[in-house]
Amino acid sequence: MENQINNLVNKLYAGKQADVAISCDTTSSAVHLVQAPISEDLYQQLQTMSVVYKKDANCLGGELLIIALQELLDALPAEEHELLHSVRAHAEQQYISRHMEELRYDAGAT
Repeated sequence: MENQINNLVNKLYAGKQADVAISCDTTSSAVHLVQAPISEDLYQQLQTMSVVYKKDANCLGGELLIIALQELLDALPAEEHELLHSVRAHAEQQYISRHMEELRYDAGAT
């Protein structure tokens, strides 16, 4: 994670030096927006960083969350990875089943 955090710091600093706003994708189908509670102090710090580094606070928070989740997943033991994979596969199968029911087409129906 330290390397990923350092990469983010370097990217933010480079954007600040170049005086360009850094944007991120918040609208594609591959992106999901998350709401997460954080302390008021960290929220204000995130807002301040957003202004200084000219990057949307949601995008910056998302990048930090991605790094934290990746590190968490890397730190989990193999049994937990197997459990997570199993639960995710089950949830995806349920989603597919629901979606297929919605898409079922009966040409003879009125």
